[in-house]
Amino acid sequence: MGRLKHRNTKVLEERRKKKILIGCSSAINEGKGILTYSKILAESLNQDYEIHFYSKKANDLAWFEANRIKYIHFDVANTSKQNVLELKTYICENKIDYIINNDVIYINILKPAIETPVVNVFHLTRYAILSCALLNEKYINTNIWRAAGAPKTPKNVQTRILCSSEMQNTIV
Repeated sequence: MGRLKHRNTKVLEERRKKKILIGCSSAINEGKGILTYSKILAESLNQDYEIHFYSKKANDLAWFEANRIKYIHFDVANTSKQNVLELKTYICENKIDYIINNDVIYINILKPAIETPVVNVFHLTRYAILSCALLNEKYINTNIWRAAGAPKTPKNVQTRILCSSEMQNTIV
């Protein structure tokens, strides 16, 4: 009986949906670019994963309820330490498997203190990405542009950031 119970528990654990916390620097009823990307990401991953959404405090929770997305917020009136500790407790208590961070400083502060993998998503304009390339071009793959026969930098440069194993966390 003990082995059967252990086997059933293991099967249930394997079937458990993985949990992803998506961090967004904008409240759900504010913002444009980062918020739109974060919402699309949450909605598209919602079928296969349990989504937790971490953002600035929202006035309207209808989107979370309609999409069955769990919601946690930070309050800018709190200290950074308080927001980070609340987030760490939430991640541990809810057994979050992955974090996708869209410009939330509290997740960046917390990264060294947690084992949960964090993917940082940077939303950069053409000007900002080219400025970064001037500072550290080994993380920008200019060969993609040349291989495609592009003599100049394409307008949509922000899609050309590479993942690098040399960096602590993945950049996409």
